[in-house]
Amino acid sequence: MSSGKKVALSLFISIIAFSAFIFFAYTHFFQAIEVHFYQPMVLDSYEKKLDQLSEAFNRFLELKKRNALAFASETAVRNTASPTQTKTDIDTLENITGSLLTEGSGLLGIRLIGHDGRKIHYSSFSQDLLRKEETRLQYESYIKLDELDYEEIACEKESDFELTFDSERDRFLLSLPFFDTFNIYQGSIVFYYSALSVQQLFISEALISLSETITFSKKGIVLGLAEKGQKEIKDYLESIFAEPYERLYPQFSINEQSFLFLSHETLFNNRKIIFSQLIREDFLVFNNTIKIVLLVCFFISFFLMILFLLNLKSDASLIIRQRIKKFQFALLNEYLETKEKINWNDVIASIESRKVEVALSLTKSLGRKAKKHQDLLDALLEKSWDEIMASLTRSKNEFVQNVHIDTDEIRAMLEEILLSTRQGGEKLTRL
Repeated sequence: MSSGKKVALSLFISIIAFSAFIFFAYTHFFQAIEVHFYQPMVLDSYEKKLDQLSEAFNRFLELKKRNALAFASETAVRNTASPTQTKTDIDTLENITGSLLTEGSGLLGIRLIGHDGRKIHYSSFSQDLLRKEETRLQYESYIKLDELDYEEIACEKESDFELTFDSERDRFLLSLPFFDTFNIYQGSIVFYYSALSVQQLFISEALISLSETITFSKKGIVLGLAEKGQKEIKDYLESIFAEPYERLYPQFSINEQSFLFLSHETLFNNRKIIFSQLIREDFLVFNNTIKIVLLVCFFISFFLMILFLLNLKSDASLIIRQRIKKFQFALLNEYLETKEKINWNDVIASIESRKVEVALSLTKSLGRKAKKHQDLLDALLEKSWDEIMASLTRSKNEFVQNVHIDTDEIRAMLEEILLSTRQGGEKLTRL
């Protein structure tokens, strides 16, 4: 079979197989690949990202905790529990607080709240201040503020700190026990941090892109929430996080879009924090581009495989042509190798006398291929003799008989004549 026919047959078989594969791919194959390979790969990449975010956030919390402990140890802070304060204490406290607020850490403010959940000993929020005197600051009662209940954010004296996520206001609160100068427990020191501070942290460490936003649930940090439908998703989060923790939460729909929640649980000083990634369902299935690429890869691979299988068995006609070509050059070389003077008439006569002998030798060397393709062999042998005679006749006309010449030059010329004669014959055959 000729090369062209092999290519055509391979293409025909590939098209039929490709048509069947398209039907199979869209009914079973793509879904199986998505479930067993693609989705685990995507989820693993998200989980790795959540793990990196949790490590960065823990380092961030550790730093904020150290700052908070340093603040709580200040004498001016401890003196706020006294009925009266000195002007120096008030100024010192304002300077310390001002420094913390301006350092760009995302700190929104600080409150020192009494253990009764009502009295505010100190607040950096201007709206809390009712009256300011030289040695006394008076603040609004905490229960009158639009804030979380004190019980949610309080840090008992036996605790080292408490962490609270305020999902409604997108902030988290770090609370420490508040002790006065006599080391008597007076309440809680509460530090308020914005979600923006955490987002800037993650961006600075190249963990999220500039376009990604974060928000808080009551259990931790959530990524992937858009503004539209955020309240509904947060409500859903509160409902599922009340249940036992799971890595992957079932599909749900918001605003006609389907989502999954991947969650990663981490610990900070034995406090559980859940990092969650909102994943659109279409991120877990192949898009049209990927499907087209897979189909094209299948078609090309299958086509090449069929073509390779068809070419495993050598083309008999090609083998016979190559063997005859070697025979032509070997026969001519035999007469040119040892002769310095060439009598072209003797060469032509000698070669003609060996026609039958050489034909039998060539047939024997080809074995079963010669018997199977006897007609083709006879035709090619006859053509080869015509080529040899034509090349010798041309050489005889171009060189003077019995003149001393370079046999290498004659050999190169004969090879060129044979090649040009064969190419011309093949072109005529095709025409």
